[in-house]
Amino acid sequence: TFAPPGRYPPAVLAAYNRLGLMPGTAIGEVDRKRRELIKRYHPDRFSDPEKRARAERVTAEINAAHDRIERHLLRK
Repeated sequence: TFAPPGRYPPAVLAAYNRLGLMPGTAIGEVDRKRRELIKRYHPDRFSDPEKRARAERVTAEINAAHDRIERHLLRK
């Protein structure tokens, strides 16, 4: 589905993009995608310090994107 311009703030669109979802996806699907990505990129899965640090950054980005979408959807 295509989101009309102006319906979503740019930060929310970026958050949907970070999670690999289309704008307007239901919160349940957003939660499911977040859990899936966190399992894949959780820092405890990596023993190499560089990979672990990258995984921590990616995990923080995923959580921030989820929070931004959730705040936007619950604000309505």
